Amino acid sequence: MRKHIIIGLGWLGSPLAMHFLSAGLSVSGTTRNSEKAQFLASKGIQTLLFDLYENDITAIPWDIFQDANVVINIPPGRKGFEPTLFIERMKLLFDYILLHHAHHICFISTTSVFGALEGRINNDSALVPNTPSGNAHVELELYLKDMAMASATKPQGDAIKACLVTQPDTPSTSAIGFSCSVLRLAGLVGKDRHPITTLSQKSNIALGRNPVNLIHQQDVIQVICAVLQHAERKKHDSDSLEMTNSLLECNFYAANLCSLEHPTREGYYTWCAQQKGIRNPQFTPDTREFANGKWIDAEQTISQLQVKLHYPSPYNMLE
Repeated sequence: MRKHIIIGLGWLGSPLAMHFLSAGLSVSGTTRNSEKAQFLASKGIQTLLFDLYENDITAIPWDIFQDANVVINIPPGRKGFEPTLFIERMKLLFDYILLHHAHHICFISTTSVFGALEGRINNDSALVPNTPSGNAHVELELYLKDMAMASATKPQGDAIKACLVTQPDTPSTSAIGFSCSVLRLAGLVGKDRHPITTLSQKSNIALGRNPVNLIHQQDVIQVICAVLQHAERKKHDSDSLEMTNSLLECNFYAANLCSLEHPTREGYYTWCAQQKGIRNPQFTPDTREFANGKWIDAEQTISQLQVKLHYPSPYNMLE
């Protein structure tokens, strides 16, 4: 049974771990919170205390990565974000995971990699970040892509030599069939998380006619599972020498994830406030002759992964 490791047992990572556990899978993970570590351990999830900025990468025992699916979900943080350090530490983590025989890395990214692009944004749209977080995620996405493609085109030993991290007394080749995926998430919504909570307290909100881009926690979890199933299928095909049209033909897959409907921000969030009986968010008049904005198209992702969203519309997400 393949192991599942979640680096970052936070708002998304913890329920993902519980989902894996309920499916009878072996689950381990990391958190910065000692109380959360104790709680998750009591549920049967091996939990390690780890802080990307404070701890050496080797604080995570290398053997847990062997032949494992690794989901990395470490947001950069909004306060005190240090882009250079974040990028450096994440690359070291990627290298460490590859070096120790991981089967697959699924990196949780963000639609901020598309910056100020407007109109329909699909999986193949240009990456043009315009924020520190967006820039950092683009660099990390490209690093993973290079790592995965090197693994696909070079002998495994050569791929390992490209890594920056070296550890004594450990295997010298990476896991056969190693691959990477990137999931770029729109705004996250769940049982205890919705933008209207903070927007209802604000005034002078601009761009009210721009589209809403949200995705529900449960749909993120099911898509992560679908991606890992494709990675498993690729490994099976490689072992059996079958030739199929795999999403991971070059050992890499990047996809956007968002709901299928995109109402206007003003219309949707005003509706949300009315449904909850709270103050309406106050939008400034949007008098633009042509209001386009950015809408994240996930149709391709949903079709490729053959999933059906539990929450296809933002109007389904209000709880």
